[in-house]
Amino acid sequence: MAVLFSESKTKQNLMRAFAGEGQARNRYTFAAEQARKEGKPAVADIFLYTADQERAHAERFYELLKEFTGSTIQIDGTYPVDQQDTLEELLRAAEHNEKEEFEDVYPAFGSTAKAEGFFEAASTFFQIAEIEHTHQERFQKIAEMLEN
Repeated sequence: MAVLFSESKTKQNLMRAFAGEGQARNRYTFAAEQARKEGKPAVADIFLYTADQERAHAERFYELLKEFTGSTIQIDGTYPVDQQDTLEELLRAAEHNEKEEFEDVYPAFGSTAKAEGFFEAASTFFQIAEIEHTHQERFQKIAEMLEN
């Protein structure tokens, strides 16, 4: 069911993904500050490394919206508020959010893009979902190491 990109759910989902990746980047930057305060610079570096990957994801989603330069895209969405008290809780929240992107959000966005005929966007959603899975596993392992 090919549709006009300007009228597509894919356009909305790309902007939602762009917004979500930017928010994840900020959350991970904040978490890095928490890790440094707790004397765990290696964990801070991992948060910052992941934050930079989220920036790259946001940039890719934004590139796919280039034809809308100069316009405003209104979106709605739900985004987590993860102001946890401990580093372990921040890691578990990050693990949870990455899992949602990997298992639910980006596969659904990819399927919508594919159904609408936007195969480059679909491929991007599916590929980034796999990277989010890596993020989820990374945060899970670090949380387990700190907890043990």
